[in-house]
Amino acid sequence: GVDKTRFNKTFALRDGSRNERNLSHETLGYASILYRPTPRLSLFASYVKGLENSGVAPINARNAYAVLPPVIAEQWEAGGQYRLTPDLTLISALFRIEKPFAGMRDDGIYDFVGDIRHQGLEVSLSGRLSPQTRISLGAVAMSQQLSGPLVDAGRVGKQPPGTSPRIVNLTLNHTIAAVPGLSVDANLAHNSARAADNRNSWTIPAYTRLNLGARYVWQAFDRPLTLRAYVTNVTDETAFVGQSWGQMLLFDRTVRLSLTAPVG
Repeated sequence: GVDKTRFNKTFALRDGSRNERNLSHETLGYASILYRPTPRLSLFASYVKGLENSGVAPINARNAYAVLPPVIAEQWEAGGQYRLTPDLTLISALFRIEKPFAGMRDDGIYDFVGDIRHQGLEVSLSGRLSPQTRISLGAVAMSQQLSGPLVDAGRVGKQPPGTSPRIVNLTLNHTIAAVPGLSVDANLAHNSARAADNRNSWTIPAYTRLNLGARYVWQAFDRPLTLRAYVTNVTDETAFVGQSWGQMLLFDRTVRLSLTAPVG
């Protein structure tokens, strides 16, 4: 298919001024194919040329709140989906994404600093392992590289900051058959080491974060009540997350307890 797109974005500041960005019509396109060789296996491939919002310069940039123009992004993907059981599905795909990359220049201006290419493998597993247990697993392994005049001149590093090349996220939920209304869940997230700034002068270490929770639902006064207990960052892991323009410290271990009931 082919699309014709016109882009207009306005960012209003507290003082009443406005930053605007307009783009004339762009011709975009997409194509996909799906083949099902067996009832349980599907193969697919796709190509997309789309328009992507580049956002606004952050507050710590010399050009804070400047509206960047949208960029043309191209994505290729090929993979397959396999139904392991009627309730459990595995999806795997190779991908490649190319687009201009915005970041903080060494002069403090937030602007495009080069072109970026992501390519790699993504895998997901979702569904039921048993009648009482659900799983959601996602993993990405990719190479990512910046290129352009600023990279060639050594003013910008080859690795995009704030993005891990390997990411894993696993969520499990299990209902306790012996105790109706009771369920427990766990979430494990891992991010590999990544560049911390545009010049790749320092690196943020890898981190793994574990969250645990439990929920109990019962009836009282003809209303369903839900008691929820949740512990985030169980191992009290110290880690930073963020974008190319800054990093943020993850919260320390936190325990939350809540009781909810419908109103009305």
